[in-house]
Amino acid sequence: MKREDVKQKIPGITDEQLQWLMDENGADVTREKKRAGDLQAELDTATAQLKTAQGGLAAFVFPFVLNLRRNSDTLYRTICVCPNPDFYTLILLRSFQNTKNRLNQPFSATSSGF
Repeated sequence: MKREDVKQKIPGITDEQLQWLMDENGADVTREKKRAGDLQAELDTATAQLKTAQGGLAAFVFPFVLNLRRNSDTLYRTICVCPNPDFYTLILLRSFQNTKNRLNQPFSATSSGF
């Protein structure tokens, strides 16, 4: 807010009134800037915590997924060599094929599947 603009909008305003108005406006602006700075600091802290959590999750989940892929491949190969597959073995084989397809998708710590 500029003094000239206030004088044009409020003709006849005294210098004391104008000074009070400018002081109040300055206090409001300062208070809101401080509040915005505080909120930005909270956001920065939350963002850093989220990145740390995602990194920790990736470190935990990624080896788990690799192990699951290895075990799935081993079991899949075992079922494939079954000489006389029955109905349940075929269902299990199909299930492993679906799982294997899902596990071969790129892994991301932020993916909704984990």
